[in-house]
Order: sequence, then C-alpha cells, then structure tokens
Amino acid sequence: MNDCGQLGIGNKVNQFRPQKVPSLEGHFVQVALGSNHSIILKGDNTLYACGSNASGQLGIGSKPKEAEIPYQIHGII
Repeated sequence: MNDCGQLGIGNKVNQFRPQKVPSLEGHFVQVALGSNHSIILKGDNTLYACGSNASGQLGIGSKPKEAEIPYQIHGII
C-alpha cells in the first residue's frame, strides 16, 4: 500500500507499519481512505488530500496526477 503516495509520507514505497506524516502536525479528526488516495481532516477544520489524483478525486484540480505529500484542499469546509 502506497503505490500512489496515498500515505502522504513523501514517497511511494510500500509500508507495512504505521507511518508519521512528516508534513502534517496537530490533531486529526478524521481520515478517509480510497483505494489509492487519502483525505485528512484536522481539528482546525483544514482538509488535506494525497495519493492518486487521476480522476481529480483529491479536489486540487487535475494536476498533479499524484500527490506524495498532503495538499490542502480549499473551499470545502
């Protein structure tokens, strides 16, 4: 798991243990996982996404096609 960078750890190396997301700190309220992407809601109501964006599922426009680090999604919350 992590073929598209959906763990948000800055690479696409498969991981078999929990990993800290180096670019995100703070309190996390909810994490939603798709097959190849992740959506992260922080306690301050900021929303982030990482992984495959092949169909625009990250909510950050059509580029990049993959995000190995979480991108902040604006205009949702």
